[in-house]
Amino acid sequence: MSRSSQTSSKSSPRALVQQYLVAFGSGDINWSTLVRALTLYPGWQTPTSDLGEPLLLPTTQGPALLLFLDADRARTYLSTERVTTHAVHAISGDLFASIGGPQTRVCIEPESPYELQIGGDRLASVPQLAQAAIIEAMLVDGRPVEMAMLRDWPHWLGLFTEETDGRLQLALTADREGRPLAAVFTAEDCLQAFEALLPPDQRQKTRIREVKGAQFFSQLLYLPLAGVAFNPAGPVPSRAFDKQWVERLVRAVPELN
Repeated sequence: MSRSSQTSSKSSPRALVQQYLVAFGSGDINWSTLVRALTLYPGWQTPTSDLGEPLLLPTTQGPALLLFLDADRARTYLSTERVTTHAVHAISGDLFASIGGPQTRVCIEPESPYELQIGGDRLASVPQLAQAAIIEAMLVDGRPVEMAMLRDWPHWLGLFTEETDGRLQLALTADREGRPLAAVFTAEDCLQAFEALLPPDQRQKTRIREVKGAQFFSQLLYLPLAGVAFNPAGPVPSRAFDKQWVERLVRAVPELN
């Protein structure tokens, strides 16, 4: 994000999301970064039916699921559109992890300076990016850790180097004592940040692979490693764990408070 669009630690969650929407519109942040912000916002408001189901309502680009940053803004929009009979309910940003369908569109803050229409291929990319954001929040203590979810997530990314004999060697990083850690990534931008730090000759030999959590973490237990480092080069906060934690992860033992 550029200096002009950097967020302040004193900004409200609502103001932070507004800044991210502006920064994305001006090209200062990428799509992955924006989806992280949308997913982690806890205060979305959406019009619902009498049964409490989110509704598809008119927008400038056709019917869409409408999401507002606060209830007053939602009610103002509904009043303008003369559909005030619909109730407005709070909904978690976790909804982005399961959103989709061929006819689905999402409109954030319609008819405002922050309006964002999401559909087609862009919408199709949202669930996995949102799942990654939820997992990243778990890893950095942003929300309770669900060990089984971490273990069973099928979209972890590994960076491998192709050896002269054709075998693939998992990329490693190190802890503060210089002990080797497996480098594991939640999203492609995190992997690319790590890859950019490699020497050019090594970078040319790298291969990206999606790895299934349960099988992958089980295999790590048999390697001469001290543990695992998630997203060791950012852009999200990194977190490292020792091998004992990896063993608990494989067995899905709940985190201690």
